[in-house]
Amino acid sequence: MTIPCGWLRSKKYEDDPVPKYLSAQVGLEAHCFANSRAMFRKSPTSSTISIAVVMIFFAVITWRWSWNEGPSIIRSDVEGYYGYLRAIFINQDLGHEKPNWVFLHQTPEGTLNKYFAGEAVMLLPFFLVAHAVAHLTGEIPNGLSPPYGHAIGLAALCYAFFGLLAFRSLLRRLGISEPVMATTLLVLGFGTQLVQYTSLQPGWSHVYSFSAVSVFLLITQRFSGVVRSRDLLVWGAVFGLIVLIRPVNGLVILALPIVLGKDLPTVFRSVLKDRLGMIAAVGAFFAVISIQSMLWYAQVGHFVADGYKDEGFYWSRPAFFQVLFGIRRGLFVWAPSLLLPAVAVIALWRRDRWRAIGGLVYWLANTYVIACWWIWYYGSGWGQRVYIEHYPVLLLPMAFALQRWAGWRRKLAQIFLLVASLLTLAQFYQYNHRIL
Repeated sequence: MTIPCGWLRSKKYEDDPVPKYLSAQVGLEAHCFANSRAMFRKSPTSSTISIAVVMIFFAVITWRWSWNEGPSIIRSDVEGYYGYLRAIFINQDLGHEKPNWVFLHQTPEGTLNKYFAGEAVMLLPFFLVAHAVAHLTGEIPNGLSPPYGHAIGLAALCYAFFGLLAFRSLLRRLGISEPVMATTLLVLGFGTQLVQYTSLQPGWSHVYSFSAVSVFLLITQRFSGVVRSRDLLVWGAVFGLIVLIRPVNGLVILALPIVLGKDLPTVFRSVLKDRLGMIAAVGAFFAVISIQSMLWYAQVGHFVADGYKDEGFYWSRPAFFQVLFGIRRGLFVWAPSLLLPAVAVIALWRRDRWRAIGGLVYWLANTYVIACWWIWYYGSGWGQRVYIEHYPVLLLPMAFALQRWAGWRRKLAQIFLLVASLLTLAQFYQYNHRIL
């Protein structure tokens, strides 16, 4: 997938020429690193320092725990997300695997992996390198030996880094100041569950969705300038990837008013005028999600299949209170810093109705869907993990509010975020040391 360099560049560097050798690169990784050169200037900005501090924190925990002392990375849900790679490239038994109650169902036509393949697509380059390393170092090339677990841990760190870079670029393009960007990025790193699912449970899908959503929002914001067909093409492909990771995350489309604000109607009209771009976006979207249909066909001979047997939504009995305030997995109990983004939606009402209404709709729609799932606490894990992919959207109103607040209001908000983040870090330590 090709991401134009300008999307990850701040306004200050927007007019810089792109070297010819760089424009030939493909893949988000090359562009992210090429455009992160501002992070290595002699006088780094506060947002750059924040990203560096967060990534060092994540990397130390990954090395200390996931790569050395912690439980196996490839367990539980990871077996399913990662299972496509083992079945295709190592065992070559896709559709004929041994049934597994966690993720593999036996059907008359073959075995069916209930999980979607988006994470496997994002892990593929890391998996291939790990497979080569296993052969070169004498490790067992079975997809389960140390090189493969290390590759998943490295992939999670890389995608967390790309997600933070994209989110920082989005904030810059929206006119958010350096101090507010730094605060927002530090809250992401130290006041939420992102660290758990980047460093300690890197095989779960959430950090990959977080990264994809951050890029999606950044591309969306670019439309407020000018709508280009190539932008729509990549926008459709990234949206397809978000759906391919977890279909329910397609609700991120509701974030458009939050990102574009009052420019949304103008952007919508511009998109409708670009018929070629619309066709490209729709085509790219279906091309990406067709990967799942092809995998379903390879497994059970049907282009559409339902692997979530006996699992589903109960639309008439959403567990709102448990999801938000319950002791077991309540969002605000385990990440109290997210109370401020929720309050910020209300605070935006007087000055920015588009974003206020968009934020309210986004919170309600996603919380309703999350609360209607048959197991509202989503199995094992720390905190309400299914909100992680929505962090880039949910924290935008907070950034806008902090930008407008001054004096005692901003200081009070920063004190609250500091105390809430310290509480979350304490819970993080207690959970992973089996105190909680």
